[in-house]
Amino acid sequence: MNYDDPQFIAAVKKIVNRMLNGLRKNQPDNAQHDPAQEDHGDNPRIISAELRTPVPIRVQNETQDRHPNWNRVKTIAEILGIIAAIGYGYVAIRQWREMISARHQTQHAVETASRSADAADRANMIAQQALESVQRAFVNFPPTPEMAGFNVPNDSILQISIPLENAGNTQAHAVRDRVSLIATTKSLPENYSFPDITGKYGQPWAATGAGVIPPKGSVMSQSIYINESVMLRVMKNHNMSDVRPIRLPTGVIFYGWVTYRDIFKETPDHLTEFCRTLAVFAIRGQQRTTRWSYCPFHNCTDEDCPDYKERIKAANESPTCCPKAFSPKRPN
Repeated sequence: MNYDDPQFIAAVKKIVNRMLNGLRKNQPDNAQHDPAQEDHGDNPRIISAELRTPVPIRVQNETQDRHPNWNRVKTIAEILGIIAAIGYGYVAIRQWREMISARHQTQHAVETASRSADAADRANMIAQQALESVQRAFVNFPPTPEMAGFNVPNDSILQISIPLENAGNTQAHAVRDRVSLIATTKSLPENYSFPDITGKYGQPWAATGAGVIPPKGSVMSQSIYINESVMLRVMKNHNMSDVRPIRLPTGVIFYGWVTYRDIFKETPDHLTEFCRTLAVFAIRGQQRTTRWSYCPFHNCTDEDCPDYKERIKAANESPTCCPKAFSPKRPN
């Protein structure tokens, strides 16, 4: 039944009016009058009734249910807000972790790339060093110097020199060398510095006369000249017989160095040092036979030589040729 129906309301009003009329008819004569009626004379007594229709149950239910629904909506909204906040926090944490992971991965990638670059640089350096070591020029001295004799009045002059051999596959540039000789009956001290001798048994300049040695080629070093009579005196000082032919060790020490450059750019100057001692000197008529042996020191290459820097400096600062005493005269 719909309590909002106008017909229902009209029917209720009719029932109420009938009840009121019935009450009026059944009222006794001696009923107490309303003082208000007495004041107004014969006016009839007015009984008023206020018709109050009941609020429909549906309206009441809607009114009662309105606040719980709103509270429910608020609760749901709060729950959804909490869920959204948790979801946002979760997403933010995931993003933060992904950013950290990406940062670590980037850093790892950078470190890996750096290590790879370092490894590539080392590989290139090793390959370059291997190429240079195989293809570079390498000048060394053979075991035996060469000796030639020239007869002069009452004596003979011995010329001593040594080949400069390039065992490398490329040419050697800026070749400079110096040689020196010692004729002594005494042993050299262990701390002997092998100085460059400028005088009778040494050359004052650093030059071979050939600034380039081709690959697998050779040139002769500068020469030292010594009188054969000096050899004989050395032998006598050793209390040896001078009867010819003779074979005896002598105190003749021949040493020197050579500096040069290879064809590769930005490579340091190279140095090779040598030292030979005359172990056998035999004379048969006009024939002279020599045997040389290595000295126990002053045989080295490049930075293995303890005086590497000094020798390179001496080679660069020494005159290449020639002192005034040896300068050729110009024709008039």
